[in-house]
Amino acid sequence: MKMKNTDILSAGSKVYEKKRRMKKETVEAIDFDFDKRQEFLTGFHKRKLERKQASRDKYKEKERQERIKFRAENKAERQREVNNRLAEVAAALKGKENNTQ
Repeated sequence: MKMKNTDILSAGSKVYEKKRRMKKETVEAIDFDFDKRQEFLTGFHKRKLERKQASRDKYKEKERQERIKFRAENKAERQREVNNRLAEVAAALKGKENNTQ
């Protein structure tokens, strides 16, 4: 479909109307909180240290969980060994009782 000459010539007015509308929507004044700005600008080192500490804490918690898991596995293994030995002792006692009777 071919555009009319008037549509082509009036297309610029739509662009200018959009710009005028954006000008009306802009904020007239911005109030800065200078204390927060100062904290942001001077707090890089502090935030870096906080990130390092959080990383250390996370690593310590991970190690603690691994130790807990290791202990639980050892406990389960010892319990299996005890159960096996009790079964062996019980079998040996039954064998002795059967031999003596």
